[in-house]
Amino acid sequence: MRRLRLRTQLSLVVVFLTIYSLAVLISYRIQARAQSDLETAFQNDLAVLTRLPRLDDELRHLELLTDQYLLTGNPAWLHERRRVAADISRLEGDLTRLLAGHREYPLWLSMDGDLSRYLAQQELWIGRKSSGRLTVANAVHVEGQTRRFDHVLAAIARMRDQSVQELQQRRRAARRASRLTFDLTVMTGLLVGCLLALFVSWYVIEPINALERYASEWQLGADWSLRPPASGPELENLYKCLAEMSRRLNSQYAKEQELAQFKSQLVSLVSHEFNNALSIINGVSLLLEETEAAGGDDKRAHFYAVLKSNVRALHVAANNLLNMGRLESGKFAITPRRVALEELARQCYQRLEILAIRKKLAVDIVCGPASTWVRADPDALSLAITNLLSNAIKYTPEGGRIRVVIGPDEAQPGRAVLSIEDSGIGIKPEDQERVFSGYYRTEKGKATAKGFGVGLPLARRIVEAHESQICVESEPGRGSRFSFSLPLEPAAAS
Repeated sequence: MRRLRLRTQLSLVVVFLTIYSLAVLISYRIQARAQSDLETAFQNDLAVLTRLPRLDDELRHLELLTDQYLLTGNPAWLHERRRVAADISRLEGDLTRLLAGHREYPLWLSMDGDLSRYLAQQELWIGRKSSGRLTVANAVHVEGQTRRFDHVLAAIARMRDQSVQELQQRRRAARRASRLTFDLTVMTGLLVGCLLALFVSWYVIEPINALERYASEWQLGADWSLRPPASGPELENLYKCLAEMSRRLNSQYAKEQELAQFKSQLVSLVSHEFNNALSIINGVSLLLEETEAAGGDDKRAHFYAVLKSNVRALHVAANNLLNMGRLESGKFAITPRRVALEELARQCYQRLEILAIRKKLAVDIVCGPASTWVRADPDALSLAITNLLSNAIKYTPEGGRIRVVIGPDEAQPGRAVLSIEDSGIGIKPEDQERVFSGYYRTEKGKATAKGFGVGLPLARRIVEAHESQICVESEPGRGSRFSFSLPLEPAAAS
């Protein structure tokens, strides 16, 4: 079956709406014409109904005037009778015109003929009275005979009743036609609406919903198994384009995974070898310093201090790269246990003390009178604290101050917080999240010290592995404060 394009489908929708509009317009025109015909018929019937009672009254009046003239011979009665007769003639003409083509018309013609004969008979008696050939006794006799016009009045009454019935029938027929037109219009509209809704749902909405559901659940690296729906060519092409795009994304993703794995292996290998070389250099430098004669000059002692501080800095960097590679490859795991947080922080500082001394930094470790025991992996946590301390030392200008504060977390009872504050270069608000992304360094940081940008991401991942978060408070030129919390462990029984 040939698939319809969306433009063609839209054209069909327009055609459906046009047909429906035409049907409504035709129904309206038919209804308007029927209404107009009904109004005309209603006016005619109303005119007939208003004239028939008048004709009845005029005939009775005419009968009375005729009787008065035949009995008295007074010309005034005859003059008034002629006026009434003229009114009756006009009413006859109006009714003949109004009843033409109606069912009552044959009855009216019959009645009109009887009326004409009756009026002709009256004119004959009036002529005899005028010529003196009609005595009073004969006039009384004629008056008794004129009552025969009652059958004419009865015919008028029957015609009036038939006109009323005809009017009621027309009204009921018009009401039925109006209701039928309304019902047909509503049913046609509902049918067209249902067909359009079904059409749009089947060919447009359902394919798009299926695509949305599948795309929201699709994962990078998974095969695209959704098949094009029974819809228009545009949606089928969209499905095919998305399938092709997913194939390209998966191909690029596979290449990036291979490259990331190779990079991780390369970094781990280089870092391992670099770390080994630094260990040898550090050992030899210590051996040389110990074998030197006591009381050597200050210049040689300064050189040894410089050598040891740079070896320590390179050793921290190499360890960061090595452990970052382990994290990326999923080989880095933690084993939490009971740890004294103050002692661990002091050990971390001792490894970096030579760097702080070289920059003449004032480092304070502030803690309570009793040891703070937490649940953590000492090796992993030591790496995180070392990186935070190393960053504070690296980005704090010579003669600055660093404070390591350990104490209970007031915001979260049952936890201890460790914070490292420095008076260094600070971090802009827009960079405070980016510095944790990995291999990213701010422009001010690049100008201040060298590095790879992996210390903070490594520290964050280690802290997150302990189900905590590193919080940053910093302003450019006013230093930084990094802090995180850990669950407290009860003191060991004595």
